[in-house]
Amino acid sequence: MYMSETSVATEIKLPNKLAGKNLLKMYPFSKSKAVKDVSHDQQIRCLSYLPLCKTKSPYAKSLYFKQTDKALVVNHIEKYLLHCPSLTTLTVQKELVNVEGFSNIARCFLFSPSLSALTFRGKKSALQDDIETNAKSFARRCLALCKELNVLKLTYLKVVNLPPLPNLEEIDLSHNNISDEALSGLVEGLGSCQYLKKVKLDYNSLSTWGDFLPFLPNLEEINLSYNNIRDEALSGLAKGLFSSESLTTVNLTHNEISNKGALLLLLQGRHKQLQLTIGMNEISGDLVSLLCNLRDTSEVTKLDLMKNRYLCTSDVHLLLQFLPQLPNLQELALCVSCQGEEEAEHINQLYGVRHLLKKLKLKDCSLENMIKLSTQMFQHLTLLEAIDLSNNAISDEAVPGLVEGLGSCQNLKKVNFNYNRLHNRGDFLPPLPNLEEIDLIGNVISDEAVPGLAGGLVSCQKLKKVHLSENKMSDVGELINTFINLPILTRVDIAFNSIRDESLPAIHVAAWLKVSTAVETVRLDNNGFSAEGVRDFVRTMKGKAYWRHFGVLLYDGSLADVGESVESGGEGALREEQQWERLRGDTGLIYVKARQLTVWIDHKGPRSNNTQLASP
Repeated sequence: MYMSETSVATEIKLPNKLAGKNLLKMYPFSKSKAVKDVSHDQQIRCLSYLPLCKTKSPYAKSLYFKQTDKALVVNHIEKYLLHCPSLTTLTVQKELVNVEGFSNIARCFLFSPSLSALTFRGKKSALQDDIETNAKSFARRCLALCKELNVLKLTYLKVVNLPPLPNLEEIDLSHNNISDEALSGLVEGLGSCQYLKKVKLDYNSLSTWGDFLPFLPNLEEINLSYNNIRDEALSGLAKGLFSSESLTTVNLTHNEISNKGALLLLLQGRHKQLQLTIGMNEISGDLVSLLCNLRDTSEVTKLDLMKNRYLCTSDVHLLLQFLPQLPNLQELALCVSCQGEEEAEHINQLYGVRHLLKKLKLKDCSLENMIKLSTQMFQHLTLLEAIDLSNNAISDEAVPGLVEGLGSCQNLKKVNFNYNRLHNRGDFLPPLPNLEEIDLIGNVISDEAVPGLAGGLVSCQKLKKVHLSENKMSDVGELINTFINLPILTRVDIAFNSIRDESLPAIHVAAWLKVSTAVETVRLDNNGFSAEGVRDFVRTMKGKAYWRHFGVLLYDGSLADVGESVESGGEGALREEQQWERLRGDTGLIYVKARQLTVWIDHKGPRSNNTQLASP
């Protein structure tokens, strides 16, 4: 505890063994540097004796009860307040005090009519306490006694029912677990604070109710970070925030605001006059930079709304209203959700952005909506360069519509069908001469679909990347033949399928890779190749097989003909036997290096009797 000005004691009644001169030197009666050496026990003793002192002129104006004063209890603080009628500043930072303790201390505010700054930090565990209503109500009535209060800081107390405080200029109610349900007690109190300049409501549980902020004409700064504020609250919140012409600083970081909420704020237009921080939400980076005035709207030529949360089709109108503010916009990337019949009715809103749309991601589309989109909408998106239809439960039933719709998008460079339900029909890909990447991970594509898929890919002469992992294919021979005819193919992923030595000997893959100079990465791991099949592959490639960890060499197939070495015996046979043992014993992930190429492979299946070593 610290007192900025001391009282002058004229009559002192002291217990035995304590001299008056010692008391006067003790904290808190002295500003001497020596007070740092006074123990807490002596400090508490002084507090206990204070009510015995009759003072000539009580000048105490500032009291600071530190968190480290572990022995200090509410009773001591109460007694102190009874003898400080001139007190203007009170700070209590003690984890031992909860709302009941605060209400007990607050009843002494009647004896501190000049109190203008109050800081009270309770214990963190109090947020889980079941606080009785009468304690909160009593604390509210006691606060109402502080007519001169202009700074109020109450944290870890769950006190939200504020009385009228007409002179309040700054309030801190952070760390109080305030939820939407508790806001009603706050609205009325804040409405009386017409001189309020600074509000801290961070680290609470505000969510969807945004109308809690009354008209505060002098508000300059508000902190709402670390809540759960969602888009639903933004309209009401913006109305309250932007009603104050003096507002300069707003902190909305670490909430649950998405692109929809960001567009609502941008349409208000006030962000241009504010220092707004809104990071760590679910907002695309481009919208964050616009809200925070890091980019001028006239400089924006590309707008990427693909990342983080999507826009519902029913909210696309917000984007259409905002786009005129970006006069030089040339490209738009958009993630849209179309779930249910109600959302499907708003699909036509995408017409408004068709002249800009270069990238489109669709989420939560039902089969019916997907067919409707592909047959009615895609034909108008002629500038589209990338489409992401992943995680939409697209089945073979949608294939005819997809072929029709995607066939109109001749500028497509990337198509993503990951994690759908494509199965036996592989003819879902129309001729796309500019296609560079196709993603089909996590479907149930079977051998029956392979001929149709191979036929679609062969027309894509600019194709660079093919991702087919996590499917049900065992015979991909036709795909390998197609890959041979794709001149700039650099990456192929067929991991996590059912390929075995019988259906596709690894050496046949090696034969393809030996004639290809563009391919850089191939994933064949988590299939059913045998150890012998992997060995044959490494030999045919004349590559080197390494253990995934630490790059330990397992098998060197780049040596002179290993077959001849084995037959001739001697050192060559011994070396071959040793490296074969290493390769066969490692059942984990292996990578094979040969020229520019890296192939990931492993062996788990049995040796096939049909596999024959191809000549290098």
